[in-house]
Amino acid sequence: MLEAIAGICLLTAAWFWWKGLRAIARGMRSKSWPTTNGTIRTARVSKKNNSKGIEVWRHEVEYSYLVDGASYLGEVALVDGDSRVRQTGVVFLETLFDENAASHIAWGQGIPTALDGGENLTNGQLEARGYNDSIVHTDFMIGGPDVTVVGVEESGAEVPIITDDAWVLR
Repeated sequence: MLEAIAGICLLTAAWFWWKGLRAIARGMRSKSWPTTNGTIRTARVSKKNNSKGIEVWRHEVEYSYLVDGASYLGEVALVDGDSRVRQTGVVFLETLFDENAASHIAWGQGIPTALDGGENLTNGQLEARGYNDSIVHTDFMIGGPDVTVVGVEESGAEVPIITDDAWVLR
């Protein structure tokens, strides 16, 4: 039994070691990737009180790039405290894992399968549905235990989505 546990630990360590080496290699290769000029037009962080009188911070960044489609939103993912990845307390240094630990947004390439039936749509149909096609897809985390997510209806009414790190929209 002890040998099995040691074997599992060894395999897990080897897996993390391999993932780390791949991340380093990817970083080294990225030095030769094409680049583009971009401009951050505005960036601001503001503090306000929400409807419960709790102080909340809001950040806004307006940017533009010269690459077609890169300046458009590609993904919004809302993640609450029930995330198993967040509950591990581990930062994996691998976006495909780490992005599941917090709410995040991405600019650039959208995710066709996020659209109902998107995997079966042509490029023209995807574009008509608002899908963003780009050569980039950059995730960045915006969520965590202290973040409150509120939606705004067309009427202007605010609808809580995530409060106190829990999904409250029903």
